[in-house]
Amino acid sequence: VQLFDISGRAPLRQFEGHTKAVHTVDFTADKYHVVSGADDYTVKLWDIPNSKEILTFKEHSDYVRCGCASKLNPDLFVTGSYDHTVKMFDARTNKSVISVEHGQPVESVLLFPSGSLLASAGGRYVKIWDMLKGGQLLVSLKNHHKTVTCLYLSSSGQRLLSGSLDRKVKVYSTTSYKVVHSFDYAASILSLALAHEDETIVVGMTNGILSVKHRKSEAKKDSLPRRRRPAYRTFIKGKNYMKQRDDILIN
Repeated sequence: VQLFDISGRAPLRQFEGHTKAVHTVDFTADKYHVVSGADDYTVKLWDIPNSKEILTFKEHSDYVRCGCASKLNPDLFVTGSYDHTVKMFDARTNKSVISVEHGQPVESVLLFPSGSLLASAGGRYVKIWDMLKGGQLLVSLKNHHKTVTCLYLSSSGQRLLSGSLDRKVKVYSTTSYKVVHSFDYAASILSLALAHEDETIVVGMTNGILSVKHRKSEAKKDSLPRRRRPAYRTFIKGKNYMKQRDDILIN
């Protein structure tokens, strides 16, 4: 695992310890540590200032292909593996604190900003888990025809996106978990991301093409709303009203 300064080409840090291909890396919330997962079935936590390995977790029994760190707690991070499990690790306990069975080889995991919900993708399924209830399954979505390879959450948190080998990107509402939009592409999708404020979607495909789509800007609305004229029924209201006993009639 190598750490680079984006202004230069030489690596600032290099962490050696994995024996096979590394598939996922992420910074922890405090930015002083990096978590990584690899095909050697291990998950490792690295200390950036000292360039040293702090912890190694060997609880997965197959390739570790995806992972993410909590944005709130620097000690928590999640990994997904081809052993069909998603595990949440706590650096303070040296072991996993939650483990859920996805049912398919896990290709992508995503923690919601609050840290209370977790999304996992594998096979044709996208599953949402409640981490506050020990990893209870909330909903299982099966809207793709082939393996789901990637997940992404919009900046507002109101939309969840999934990309698949069926060449489609599905957009879900995070309140109803129903598909509200879909994008079609020319090849199978391996990765996707949204730019700031969700104005641009970027998709990487198996044919080597990186697709960039921009959202059309909405037409500017009038600064002053138009005054609505009263409807005709407003003027004839009460035309057929019958005088009651205590009413006073004025012609």
